Amino acid sequence: MTKSCLNKHEFLHTGERPYRCEICNVGFPRKTNLKIHYRSKQHQTNAANAVLDDASSDGETETDSISKDFDV
Repeated sequence: MTKSCLNKHEFLHTGERPYRCEICNVGFPRKTNLKIHYRSKQHQTNAANAVLDDASSDGETETDSISKDFDV
């Protein structure tokens, strides 16, 4: 085993999770794990909800937004 491989392996035992998903508030030890998470159903659902929450928090309702889109 090379020194580089050993360092990567030892990192798993530290419990450190530097790669974080800000939407789901979960961390991963490797960047590849985070990329897999981004494709997960859980993340997709949380991301969609976050977009809806942002639209609601600016004081505009979903109905207001739709009305603007169609000039109602």
